[in-house]
Amino acid sequence: MLLCRKLDVNEWAVIQQLESPQGRLIHGEHEILLKGNDVRQLAAKYMAQMRHTLRFMARNAEVKAQKIVWQQVPENNPGEVVRAISELCAGVVEGKEIIKQEQTQSVRKSQSRGIGI
Repeated sequence: MLLCRKLDVNEWAVIQQLESPQGRLIHGEHEILLKGNDVRQLAAKYMAQMRHTLRFMARNAEVKAQKIVWQQVPENNPGEVVRAISELCAGVVEGKEIIKQEQTQSVRKSQSRGIGI
């Protein structure tokens, strides 16, 4: 992603540099995602769009994980596992380090039971 300004003009743009052959075929090497005269508003709008996309992706991953949990381990209290997955996904969207902390705790628990990782 690039934040660019035209020379001698107060016009800004958020530009994506495309790497995939399909993207380049359709849009060329760059795609203008947003344009505007106020760089702060432009950056805020871009960040809002990215947060929206991240929430969608996290929710999609959460639903897939829930489906797997309910199908593969229905006898191991899947409701609690699903709640934990939902909390982790929500933490990722908010930018928290929940996953790192939870993984560290689960590794400690596993090691205390004598399971090598």
